Amino acid sequence: MTMDILKMEKTIQTAEGVLDFEKNELYASPPRKILIVDDEKEIRDLVRETIMIDNFEILEAGTGDRAYEIIQKITPDLIILDVKMPGSLDGIALTKKIKQNEKTKDIPVFLLTAVPVELVGDSSDYPDALFYKPFSPMDLLDQITGLFSDG
Repeated sequence: MTMDILKMEKTIQTAEGVLDFEKNELYASPPRKILIVDDEKEIRDLVRETIMIDNFEILEAGTGDRAYEIIQKITPDLIILDVKMPGSLDGIALTKKIKQNEKTKDIPVFLLTAVPVELVGDSSDYPDALFYKPFSPMDLLDQITGLFSDG
């Protein structure tokens, strides 16, 4: 039975892309899109520099409102956002909006914050990870790597 399963597999997903056994070719996977949202450019730069060592397409926004516009046009694979930002959508409100929308509810959201956060209400509206500033860039990278290696 194991041999039958092996014979049926024509492709396999690898870290580098998709390996097609019939054509004996490796197709590069498209880069995963990560949206970094923070009103502090220095934090966006730090996060971008931390995750640039992998195959990611980086999108940036300085406000929750701008991030929501981007999310409506381009569905990111991960959103990393600050809690306190100017505009009508702070990080908590944006996370809730993302998690309550059928189209975006499965996008992982990582919150960055310098202030204590009390998460109340429906746990399905919670972020997938919470990092307190100053945060360890390597911890952030480990979480991202773990997230994408599981899927």
